[in-house]
Order: sequence, then C-alpha cells, then structure tokens
Amino acid sequence: MSDALSILKKYKDAGIDPEDIEISLDETCTLLGCSRAGLQLWRSNGGGPRYRRAGKYIFYNLQGILDFRRSRTVGSVGEYEEKRESEKGVQS
Repeated sequence: MSDALSILKKYKDAGIDPEDIEISLDETCTLLGCSRAGLQLWRSNGGGPRYRRAGKYIFYNLQGILDFRRSRTVGSVGEYEEKRESEKGVQS
C-alpha cells in the first residue's frame, strides 16, 4: 500500500484539489489494488469507478477513486456479503 500512499502524497504536496486531478490507469490500479484487466471489466460491465475517455486515453478522477474506495469499505464479512448481493441485483 506504500505505492498508493506515495501517489496520494504526491498530489497532496502539490496542493491540488483531488477533484481537479485526473490520474492514469496505472495509478488507478495501484490505488484500487486491481489490474488493468479488472478496470476494463468494470468499464465493460459497470459497477466500477467513473472514468473519462479522450480518444484512446482513459482517465480517472482522483476524488472519484477515493469516493469509490470509501463506498466499498465494509465492517464485517456479513456486511460484505450483503453489499455484494445487492450489487448483483443492480447489475442484473
């Protein structure tokens, strides 16, 4: 997780509002702990963080990634299972 913290620190030290920062696929993968293929699945199937496409390039908003991470935080296995089941219902 130290890579994720270094990404956040880099932008915080620059004094830029996270709402104004677009980050790369690799930085997004690091912050979410997923692969590029995982992000591609989310873009195809939904349920992942919002993104912006500019031609062949894909960008993620840093604040959006932080919000997405918070929205997926759970306090117990039971809560995780409930959240997962409710997400399945939304995607069907």
